[in-house]
Amino acid sequence: MSALKPCPFCGAERAIELWDNFDAGHVAYIHCEGCGADGPSIYGEHGADVATQRARWAWNGRSVRETPN
Repeated sequence: MSALKPCPFCGAERAIELWDNFDAGHVAYIHCEGCGADGPSIYGEHGADVATQRARWAWNGRSVRETPN
């Protein structure tokens, strides 16, 4: 599994994966321990590992916003 990218808001490299049971499946997201930002919540009915993998993909696949010079 690939490493998590730094937080797009504060640049911290202290992001953790979180998941919980929800209805008939699991919901997972990535949480930055630096500033408290959360990635999108991903729901899946095929286990916590699948939901967490999709949350990791969403966190790492986000658009990078560049500041103008």
